[in-house]
Amino acid sequence: MTRTKAVNGRRVVNEEALWAILAGFGFQKVVMEDMALGEQIRLAASADNLVAPHGAGMVHCLFMPANSLVIELFSSNYLNPCMLPVISHLQHRYFMVPSPAIPGQTDCRGDIKAYLPMVEMTLRRELTDPGRIQATGARRSSAGARMPALSEEGKSMLSGH
Repeated sequence: MTRTKAVNGRRVVNEEALWAILAGFGFQKVVMEDMALGEQIRLAASADNLVAPHGAGMVHCLFMPANSLVIELFSSNYLNPCMLPVISHLQHRYFMVPSPAIPGQTDCRGDIKAYLPMVEMTLRRELTDPGRIQATGARRSSAGARMPALSEEGKSMLSGH
């Protein structure tokens, strides 16, 4: 999912560069605001990977299968671990990735500059490392890289309402 339509901040200012990385791991961009709630829930239930700017859209991880990968992007001046109870209960593999500082931003609605090296390193480790793949029971592609164990839609999400 993407926050490109957001009017109150927490947009990913380097989203194009982030998407270049995410596409290499099979992620697809989804605009949840354009979908009915039932469609949103079905999509979340079919995904086992979520990369999302902090915000209400993180609640979609509630519908994801247990042991899913969740990477939450934060502004450097606002870290809020409010999703930890859900993450813990579902035993998701969770990573908080704070943004490098963006000058002039001081509140929780500040935009986010995704820390690309950390996102890529986490995805590479979690989605391609054979030891982690075996430990999580994830499926592999014919090329040997871990692919999301998804339903027929086969979609991963970038979120951030």
